[in-house]
Amino acid sequence: DFIVAGGKNMAAVRTHLLNSLKEKLMTQNVLDEFQCAGVFVNWWTSIRYDLKTISSIGWSPALIPREYFIETYFQAEQNAINVTEKNIAEKEAELQEKIDGVEYEPEEGEEVTAGTIKDYLKKIADENPEAEEAKTLKAIKDLEKEIKDLKKELTEKLEDLDRKINIKCYGIDDEKEELRSMLKSKQDELEKLQKTTPLSRGRGAGGEDKKRNSAIKKCTETITKIQQRMAGLESFLARIGGIITDEEAKTLILQKHNNLVQQELLKYLNAEKRKLIAGIEKLWDKYAVSVQQLEHERTETLNQLNAFLKELNYLE
Repeated sequence: DFIVAGGKNMAAVRTHLLNSLKEKLMTQNVLDEFQCAGVFVNWWTSIRYDLKTISSIGWSPALIPREYFIETYFQAEQNAINVTEKNIAEKEAELQEKIDGVEYEPEEGEEVTAGTIKDYLKKIADENPEAEEAKTLKAIKDLEKEIKDLKKELTEKLEDLDRKINIKCYGIDDEKEELRSMLKSKQDELEKLQKTTPLSRGRGAGGEDKKRNSAIKKCTETITKIQQRMAGLESFLARIGGIITDEEAKTLILQKHNNLVQQELLKYLNAEKRKLIAGIEKLWDKYAVSVQQLEHERTETLNQLNAFLKELNYLE
């Protein structure tokens, strides 16, 4: 607000933020003035370009990290991605276990790979389809197919999440324009195909007409798909809650800046904690043994020494 509403230059903004932060931190009586200034300098380095952007174009969604969008708007989608990634890892571990469980003696210098193991199992399975190796080979192939399907599913989910974040940020105008361009291109292509005169007779006429009709059909189907996608853009935007508002963007950008200053503050606080712990450890090393215990140990040692001296006839 100080930047946007007040229209201050960056030097004034820097002074304002420095004084505000030092005032807040100094009241806690943990860091001194120079440490507070150090927190600010590191924080300012991280946010100054953000502030320049805010001062020129406002609260731009481009300043918001991807993870903030996910955490705020698309956590369900990210959870689904995490589940799929976990399933892939489990299936890959299961596959590796199956491969490692195969008893195979490689020839000297032979590199053992998954392909080598499968070739070995296939050779036995071809000779005896009822052999245990045939069942193992089938289990390996089934797992490979499951992993392939899961990876395809993961790619689709990641692409869907990227599209949602992009549309949440910038809306559907760019995608609309891209689809309009694709539609125009396909409509021109269709018009050109339709104007082509069918070959009614002559050598190879049937094959050429068939190719022309197939191209017209394929082009028409593509046009229908593009039109359906264009029609669904508005409902898609509505399902993700519309474009992010300036107020929502402001909240997330300030949250980002707040997290950054907390990170810098924690560096100094952790340094103070280490100093405090080191001081306590030093005191412990010095005073962990009580004076009573020291006197008791001194008395015992003195008694032992006197006993030795009596044995040596130095004391009566």
